[in-house]
This record gives sequence, C-alpha cells and structure tokens, in this order.
Amino acid sequence: MENVQDQQVATPTPKPNGGLSWKGIIEVFYQPAAFFVKLKDNPKVLVPYLIYGLITFVAFWAIKDLMAKAILEMPEVAERMQLQGEMTPEMRNMMASWQVIQWTLVYLLCPLAAAGLAYFWGSFIFGGSAKYKQLLSLMLYGELIFAASHVVLVPLMLAKGDLYLTFSLGALASEKSFGNTLYAVLSKFDLFIVWEIIVIGIGLSIIYGFPRNKGYLLSVLSMGLLTILAIISAIVSGMFR
Repeated sequence: MENVQDQQVATPTPKPNGGLSWKGIIEVFYQPAAFFVKLKDNPKVLVPYLIYGLITFVAFWAIKDLMAKAILEMPEVAERMQLQGEMTPEMRNMMASWQVIQWTLVYLLCPLAAAGLAYFWGSFIFGGSAKYKQLLSLMLYGELIFAASHVVLVPLMLAKGDLYLTFSLGALASEKSFGNTLYAVLSKFDLFIVWEIIVIGIGLSIIYGFPRNKGYLLSVLSMGLLTILAIISAIVSGMFR
C-alpha cells in the first residue's frame, strides 16, 4: 500500500485591484468611501493626473476666446490697451493661448499644494499617519469632481457665449466680471467645490483613520484653504483696483 503524503495547498496571494486607476474615475462620484478604502493601500497618481490635466486644458482651450474677450473688457485692461494701441488678431490669439497655459499650470499645482497642506495638518498637527503619495492620489481623484463642472459648463458657455455661467453663488452678483470683487468671492462658493471638499473629507478620514467629522475639517484646512486664499486674493485685488 502506497504512502500518501499530504500536500500543502498554497494560499493564493491576493491580486491588486485591477484597473483601479480607471475605475476610480467613475467610482469617486458614486461610491467614494469604498473606492478610497482600496486607494489607501494602492494609491494612483499618473492616470488621474493625466485625466485631470487633459480635461482642464481642453476646457480652457475651448473657451479661450471668451476668456480673452472678458480680460480685454476689464476697465484697467481696456484703458491700458487704449494707450498701447489696438491689439491685432495675432496678439489676441497669443494672449489667449498664454492664458490657457497659465491657468492649466495653476490648476495642476493645486492638488500638489492641497496634498501638502493635508499632510501638514493631518500628520503634524492632528498626529495622524499617511504618505504624501496617498494624499496626492486622493486630491487628484477629488479634483476630478471639480473637473466635471467644466464638462457640464463649457458647452453651455460656448452655446450662449457667456463665460460667467456658473453653479456657484456668483450667479447672484449683479455685475459678473473678473474685475468685480463680489462676483470673484461668490463664485468660490460653488456646488462642485462643496461636493469635492465633502468627498475629499471622506477620503482623508479613511486614509488617516480619523472620524468622519475630523476628515471634513481636515479637508477644509487643505483643499478648502486654497479656496479661502483665492477669496482673500480677490478681496485684496479689489481693494487696490
């Protein structure tokens, strides 16, 4: 009779979440908590950064003529142009293209700054533990929510020829222009920005292991602080205009 030796059955190693980078582009909108649980152990940066950057660039490029028109209609710019002479179509196109590049770069820097602020508050002030890459990944996916506002608004802007269409309180301002301080301030209270801050708060509570309310506070102190700084900048600019 042959001796039968027991064979050890190898336990399969759990595979990483396949396609998490791409799934997150959709899941961050309807199941952020479940998505961020997976993202915590497998943070993704390249794909969300590319998608966010592409949406931002295309959106600005699509409305670059409206942006150029709005800038040239600002009183201080119009006065300066009168002194310098009429702007040629080539100069106008160059100015519009430069604005697209400038604002795209500003938007691409926002997730880096927000992740840095979250790391400072969460790790140094609140005593939590997280890696910068985790926070950057979270901020990038959160920014996709704000980028979704471009997808919705840009076609409406082009159809109506109105750069100042918005989902924010800026719609209540009597004068809608970049030079109007009230409009600049109210436009920061945007439906998509609020949505973004809430979702990022959920993610921060998961990554740091904080209570949900503390995650929301940390979100306001990081991503929200950038919005607050933009509001302060608008007020200060209006004072010296």
